[in-house]
Amino acid sequence: MDKLGVGIVGAGLIGKVHAEALATIDRAELLAVYNRSIERGKALADQFSVPWYDNYNRFLAHHDLDAVIICTPSGTHADFAISAAEAGKHLIVEKPLETTVARCTQIIEAAEEHDVTLSVMFQNRFKDAVLATRTALEEDRFGRLVLGDAHVKWSRPEEYYQGWKGTKRYDGGGALMNQGIHTIDLLQWMMGPVEEACGYVDARVHRIEVEDTGVATLKFQSGALGVIEGSTALYPGLGERLGIYGTDGSVEIEGNRIITWKFREKRDRDLKALSIGVETVEGGSSSPGGIGIENHRRQLVKIVEALQGGEAPPVSGREATKSVAIIEAIYASSQARRPFRPDYPG
Repeated sequence: MDKLGVGIVGAGLIGKVHAEALATIDRAELLAVYNRSIERGKALADQFSVPWYDNYNRFLAHHDLDAVIICTPSGTHADFAISAAEAGKHLIVEKPLETTVARCTQIIEAAEEHDVTLSVMFQNRFKDAVLATRTALEEDRFGRLVLGDAHVKWSRPEEYYQGWKGTKRYDGGGALMNQGIHTIDLLQWMMGPVEEACGYVDARVHRIEVEDTGVATLKFQSGALGVIEGSTALYPGLGERLGIYGTDGSVEIEGNRIITWKFREKRDRDLKALSIGVETVEGGSSSPGGIGIENHRRQLVKIVEALQGGEAPPVSGREATKSVAIIEAIYASSQARRPFRPDYPG
């Protein structure tokens, strides 16, 4: 089988993570890099011995290019994705898909119109601890879900926000939309659709246009309740935490480590669950450079398999838009001082 030809759009930190992950996948090959800045673009391209482009149309016309990975500022994803879809390229887009549900929908519709596959990176779904929890959920070990919570209490220095990060136009939001969205995605993936959100957000420490701290309470369509806390203004940065609680069992995850795994019905493999992720060092609580490549690699393997096999990707555009819709509802609630319903895509 021919290798999937891939191009990377955006040569920053995440672009490099994708390039390194692709280098470990036999069925895919990095063919080209696009970046407007010569310094970053050429550096990444040279590292992997591929050409660099500063003209997007020429990049899209590169020979044997099947798919593009979009790693540009969040608020530019739609522009790059729609052009790539029009050129017949499959889309792999970093989270968030875009900064609003409306712009996410534009990408979804462009992919459908031009018959290309849209995949969105939510690599935390591929952590061992998360996969074990999802399996327990599918086996109905939790009983009736009662509570769910997501906590992302991270630290970012002021210089982190000197570029596009922290701007409404390009970041869309702050601690929730940029850092917290991974854990919010996991929360809704486990607990199901959110019916209503009530939240407060504020820039408590950093001089930015969006929030560095936010909290919310959720009511899920199942009747279960939930809590979200997110910040980039704390010291020190702490590991993100996810909690899923039901009438027959509860699980708590910190980073990629299960810290609570208790079920009314005992099984032989339960003891092994508490050792999952103990030696894992990936994380970005204090520095975005600490995320590693393993979970990106795992998701990219599944995406490549889906594209080559004509199957659905692990995280579709509509699935990825759910977390954006929840965060938008929290922002609207904070501004209006009343609960809001997420505007899920059709």
